[in-house]
Amino acid sequence: MKINTLYASDLFSLGCQDAFQDVENTPLTLCNNIVFVDFSVVNVNVFSNYDWVVSLGDSLVILICDLQLLPIAGFFQKKFEKIIAIFTSQEPINSIISFLENYDSQSERKTVATICLSESEFLCLSGILKGTNASIEAKTKKLSVKTIYTHRKNIVNKLGSRKITFLQNSFQR
Repeated sequence: MKINTLYASDLFSLGCQDAFQDVENTPLTLCNNIVFVDFSVVNVNVFSNYDWVVSLGDSLVILICDLQLLPIAGFFQKKFEKIIAIFTSQEPINSIISFLENYDSQSERKTVATICLSESEFLCLSGILKGTNASIEAKTKKLSVKTIYTHRKNIVNKLGSRKITFLQNSFQR
């Protein structure tokens, strides 16, 4: 057996089969009907609406998340029961396997997000990612511009960033 330490993020560079093959006695049947989602900053544009979750149908979902996006991942997990776990990209793959071995439909969902975006903040984030300016967003949502700026400030604080431009830049890639 190889002694490499594999992390949750390795699922996307190696694939489930290769990532799990190095872990002793891991049946790949643990992954049946589970979709692993790369919830990272480079993919943030996909998460600007609910379509990505809906498109997964009845599959259970595990998010492998960048630390900076945990509040967004937590928002989705609160909204959708099918998101059964959130793992940070730095967690060892053994923690995912342990979760899967013990998971059944009555189990607690695994979360690491302590601070989540609110529905209003998420809707504001969607506007930010689309490049909508605050005054247009305020008119569209029938809110004051000050409310939009307050939501934006809260988003920045929750994501642990000084500026929202890191998301806009990621969205434009």
